[in-house]
Amino acid sequence: MIHFYLLLDVLQIQTNIPLEMIHNGNHKMMHRIVRTLKERDELHRLVLGTDCPTGQGAIPNAIMRTAVFISAIDDIPAAQALAMATGNTARIYGLNTGFIQEGREADILAIDYPPGSVGTNALEAMENGDTVGVSMVMVDGNIVSVKGRDGRPTARNIKVNGKELGISNINDYLFGPPNPGFNVYEATFFGTGQPPRVPGRVPRKRS
Repeated sequence: MIHFYLLLDVLQIQTNIPLEMIHNGNHKMMHRIVRTLKERDELHRLVLGTDCPTGQGAIPNAIMRTAVFISAIDDIPAAQALAMATGNTARIYGLNTGFIQEGREADILAIDYPPGSVGTNALEAMENGDTVGVSMVMVDGNIVSVKGRDGRPTARNIKVNGKELGISNINDYLFGPPNPGFNVYEATFFGTGQPPRVPGRVPRKRS
């Protein structure tokens, strides 16, 4: 154990390498590392992962849950915890995503607080230990779903151009929209009824 702590101190203090915090790991050590780097104002070194699949299986929402753990237990602002899973990862690995900026891939999750949360928005919910829900999934700038698979529901539906988007079919609500070929406009009775452009999908013919 002494050797382990010496190695940990070397990684944290004597280097500036990125460190990945994982859901399927030792949470006590994770929080110790987060608090140390928080004191040193070096949270930009942290990225979040899962290490799935392992003997513990593939865990839905594992990265989001890790962000919630770090925010709630280590008193990290939720926006900063989310940045560890998005912008930090993109910057360290040189990805063209992870930031909402012109010219980057528009792969975006819209999140909100779940029903019954003490928070009044997604960030407050996370800082109080609640796992948030997904109210919209955007891929390459196209809305492909209005509910995250294997996730909690959101207290509110998202609004696009002033109109509310939400699942209207109980099967889609319980089991997630069918993929590929999910038509968010038909499922939510929104828009012109034309299928959105989804990468890899051939629009179906209409009679």
